[in-house]
Amino acid sequence: MRDLVDLLQMTRAEAFVVGLTMLLCVGGLMLPHFGNVIGRAFLGEDPAVRSWREAWARRRQERREQRIARKAEKRARRAERRDRLAAERR
Repeated sequence: MRDLVDLLQMTRAEAFVVGLTMLLCVGGLMLPHFGNVIGRAFLGEDPAVRSWREAWARRRQERREQRIARKAEKRARRAERRDRLAAERR
Protein backbone atom coordinates (compact mmCIF):
# COMPACT_ATOMS: atom_id res chain seq x y z
CA MET A 1 0.00 0.00 0.00
CA ARG A 2 2.87 2.33 0.79
CA ASP A 3 4.21 1.81 -2.72
CA LEU A 4 1.00 3.15 -4.22
CA VAL A 5 1.15 6.18 -1.95
CA ASP A 6 4.77 6.74 -3.00
CA LEU A 7 3.75 6.56 -6.65
CA LEU A 8 1.04 9.15 -6.11
CA GLN A 9 3.51 11.51 -4.43
CA MET A 10 5.96 11.54 -7.38
CA THR A 11 6.84 14.89 -8.85
CA ARG A 12 6.45 15.53 -12.54
CA ALA A 13 10.18 15.14 -13.10
CA GLU A 14 10.20 11.75 -11.35
CA ALA A 15 7.13 10.64 -13.29
CA PHE A 16 8.84 11.72 -16.52
CA VAL A 17 11.96 9.72 -15.66
CA VAL A 18 9.86 6.63 -14.78
CA GLY A 19 7.86 6.99 -18.01
CA LEU A 20 10.99 7.47 -20.10
CA THR A 21 12.60 4.42 -18.50
CA MET A 22 9.52 2.30 -19.20
CA LEU A 23 9.42 3.55 -22.79
CA LEU A 24 13.08 2.68 -23.31
CA CYS A 25 12.63 -0.78 -21.80
CA VAL A 26 9.57 -1.61 -23.90
CA GLY A 27 11.17 -0.04 -26.97
CA GLY A 28 14.28 -2.14 -26.41
CA LEU A 29 12.17 -5.27 -26.27
CA MET A 30 10.48 -4.32 -29.53
CA LEU A 31 13.69 -3.41 -31.42
CA PRO A 32 14.34 -6.89 -32.88
CA HIS A 33 10.80 -7.04 -34.24
CA PHE A 34 10.95 -3.51 -35.66
CA GLY A 35 14.39 -4.24 -37.09
CA ASN A 36 13.07 -7.31 -38.88
CA VAL A 37 10.11 -5.41 -40.31
CA ILE A 38 12.23 -2.47 -41.43
CA GLY A 39 14.92 -4.76 -42.85
CA ARG A 40 12.41 -6.75 -44.90
CA ALA A 41 10.76 -3.54 -46.11
CA PHE A 42 14.01 -2.03 -47.43
CA LEU A 43 16.23 -5.00 -48.19
CA GLY A 44 13.73 -7.68 -49.05
CA GLU A 45 13.59 -11.08 -47.44
CA ASP A 46 16.83 -12.82 -46.56
CA PRO A 47 17.61 -15.53 -49.16
CA ALA A 48 18.46 -18.02 -46.39
CA VAL A 49 15.09 -17.45 -44.77
CA ARG A 50 13.34 -17.75 -48.11
CA SER A 51 15.06 -21.05 -48.92
CA TRP A 52 14.28 -22.36 -45.42
CA ARG A 53 10.59 -21.46 -45.81
CA GLU A 54 10.45 -23.07 -49.24
CA ALA A 55 12.08 -26.26 -47.94
CA TRP A 56 9.71 -26.31 -44.96
CA ALA A 57 6.69 -25.87 -47.26
CA ARG A 58 8.00 -28.64 -49.52
CA ARG A 59 8.43 -31.04 -46.57
CA ARG A 60 4.98 -30.16 -45.29
CA GLN A 61 3.46 -30.85 -48.71
CA GLU A 62 5.30 -34.19 -48.93
CA ARG A 63 4.02 -35.21 -45.50
CA ARG A 64 0.50 -34.21 -46.52
CA GLU A 65 0.74 -36.33 -49.67
CA GLN A 66 2.12 -39.29 -47.69
CA ARG A 67 -0.72 -38.99 -45.19
CA ILE A 68 -3.30 -38.94 -48.01
CA ALA A 69 -1.67 -42.00 -49.60
CA ARG A 70 -1.67 -43.89 -46.28
CA LYS A 71 -5.34 -43.10 -45.75
CA ALA A 72 -6.18 -44.28 -49.28
CA GLU A 73 -4.26 -47.54 -48.72
CA LYS A 74 -6.04 -48.06 -45.42
CA ARG A 75 -9.43 -47.51 -47.04
CA ALA A 76 -8.53 -49.93 -49.85
CA ARG A 77 -7.49 -52.61 -47.33
CA ARG A 78 -10.71 -52.13 -45.37
CA ALA A 79 -12.81 -52.37 -48.53
CA GLU A 80 -10.93 -55.49 -49.63
CA ARG A 81 -11.38 -57.11 -46.23
CA ARG A 82 -15.06 -56.16 -46.17
CA ASP A 83 -15.58 -57.64 -49.65
CA ARG A 84 -13.71 -60.82 -48.72
CA LEU A 85 -15.76 -61.29 -45.53
CA ALA A 86 -18.96 -60.66 -47.45
CA ALA A 87 -17.93 -63.28 -50.05
CA GLU A 88 -17.13 -65.82 -47.32
CA ARG A 89 -20.55 -65.36 -45.73
CA ARG A 90 -22.36 -66.23 -48.96
